[in-house]
Amino acid sequence: MAAAIVGRAALGAVFGKALAELYDTVKNVGSKVLMFKSILKSFKSNLDLLAPAVEEIRRLNQELDRPEEETKSLIKDMKDAEQLIRICSEIQDWNYPFQAFYVTKLTDLDKAIARFCKVHMQAQNKRDIFQILEQLKSIREEMKSPIMKIHGLSCSVPGPPDFTVGLDKPLKVLKIQLLKEKQQDKIFFVPVSKTLNLMVIVQRLFHYISGQAPEFQSDEDAFKQLRELLTKIGSNPILLILDDVWSGSEFRFEKFKFHMPNYNILETTRTKLPGFSFTYNLKPLKDDYAMMLLRHSASLQHESSNIPVEAIKKVLNFVVPLYFDIPPL
Repeated sequence: MAAAIVGRAALGAVFGKALAELYDTVKNVGSKVLMFKSILKSFKSNLDLLAPAVEEIRRLNQELDRPEEETKSLIKDMKDAEQLIRICSEIQDWNYPFQAFYVTKLTDLDKAIARFCKVHMQAQNKRDIFQILEQLKSIREEMKSPIMKIHGLSCSVPGPPDFTVGLDKPLKVLKIQLLKEKQQDKIFFVPVSKTLNLMVIVQRLFHYISGQAPEFQSDEDAFKQLRELLTKIGSNPILLILDDVWSGSEFRFEKFKFHMPNYNILETTRTKLPGFSFTYNLKPLKDDYAMMLLRHSASLQHESSNIPVEAIKKVLNFVVPLYFDIPPL
């Protein structure tokens, strides 16, 4: 293979030299005989097309593995043409038989060069089309891949909302239960939608932790590699938060329960989920918290509102029982 590449490189150098010499001859030598001027003009026109593409022809012949005989044949034609043109420049005007003979020879060589140009251009256009199709195919595959969907998404814990009510005590209880005197150094937060896609969740975790998002052969392969990745990042405690898990999908999250030291999972949900050693149920809001939440939601944070407090209480007495089972926001 190495010898073939070197051989093609040497052949390309010879091709470039032959083309340059022929071009200079056509351009500088000229003809003293009127009969040769038309064919020399055609030569120059074809060489003008061929000269800028010499390097591209070398590369194309190597990429497409075109037969070396084609290039060798053209090199011979160009060398023959150069010699003929030099001979023609010495032919006297009265020597018509020689003029006719060499015009035929030059015409055949000019056609050979023109054919090479045509074949090369067609091959180049075909290669360019293939390259464009390959690029389009690659783009389509990337757009279908979950990697494109997770690009730029984070698994860091989001900051607290600007306004909360009734969460101070529940948070303290939950922290005590979760931490148990062990600080969670690695916390990964993943929101879960109703249309669950476990592969996207794993891809997202991989992208956030390692900066890469490999494609997996199956769900089993994905979770196997995720476990290995979590093991490699160290022995520090890890907390995986799966936010807003919908009822019916909790059994699929069993795959995230790796038997690893210092590894915990926290799932937030609006319904009670089985299979956890500890469950914390948020109680409904008390009336005073409900009042604060309603004021905030209605942009009535300030007591200077023109709406009387008694009127708001009447609204609460009607609204709160309707949403009595909703936990605090």
